Amino acid sequence: MRDYATVKPAFWVGDTGKALRGDTDAQLLALYLMTSPHSTMSGVFHLPTIYVAHETGLSAEAVSKALGRLIEAEFCEYDERSEFVFVRTMARHQVAERLLASDKRAIGLQREANRMPEPLRARFVDEHGERFNLICTSTYEKNGSTFEVPSMPLPSPFGGTKEGPSEGHHTEQNRTESEQNSSAAVAAVVASGHDCPQGDVTDCPHEEILALWAEVLPELPQPRAWTPIRQAHLRARWREKALNGGDYRGDRAKGLAHWRRLFGYVRESPFLMGQREGRDGRPPFQATLDWIVKPENFAKLTEGAYHGR
Repeated sequence: MRDYATVKPAFWVGDTGKALRGDTDAQLLALYLMTSPHSTMSGVFHLPTIYVAHETGLSAEAVSKALGRLIEAEFCEYDERSEFVFVRTMARHQVAERLLASDKRAIGLQREANRMPEPLRARFVDEHGERFNLICTSTYEKNGSTFEVPSMPLPSPFGGTKEGPSEGHHTEQNRTESEQNSSAAVAAVVASGHDCPQGDVTDCPHEEILALWAEVLPELPQPRAWTPIRQAHLRARWREKALNGGDYRGDRAKGLAHWRRLFGYVRESPFLMGQREGRDGRPPFQATLDWIVKPENFAKLTEGAYHGR
């Protein structure tokens, strides 16, 4: 356990502090993450949500919703598989703004980065690599299938004229299953209690995107629950595509068409569709929607890293 942690007063008037105003649970969780007895100087550390609930006094549901809010505000990222959190700017505040490669603190951060689980290791180095002179060789293991991230992504046709799968891709049975899966996905979102407003382009249409996933990719695993953390990841991807090149600012229908094309692009990857043998006798990897919308996976998908395998 660290003896002390730095929390700057500017937190309350900075972008994150402003974004969290009125949400006391999210404010409490942000302060807890910066001062948690489990935290590290890097900001990447193991933190099962049950620990958070016990030590903050928040309910499990409140923790999940507050964590989703922090992810949406880009304060942190959370990997449900490894139960590790990444507080994105923590290393800058707890270590330094910049370090020389010869600095013992930089060497210590490199060692710590080498022990981080993927995809947070890659995310940490992407965020702080230049600042602290870090390098990263990324290896992913998902659903029992291990693979290395290509150093030079293959060209991606996504974003051009390529459309999603036509009706010819599905048999009548597949269409029926797709409709059933779509209904189940929408029901899961409704059961989660998430409100999907119809206003600004940054308001993510969760139900429609889940339904598109079930329609276009019925063979892949369908979400059984759309938790606040998963909602936050999808909402962040919807927003960044809307505001940074997705070309559907203010046009909800155009945005959904964009996501249909994206899911059609997923279908073109044998690797993502589970059509490649797993290593060492393990089952083939299959993409899931919650895996797709995590920042590192989403970036590499749109760069073409999972095609041509």
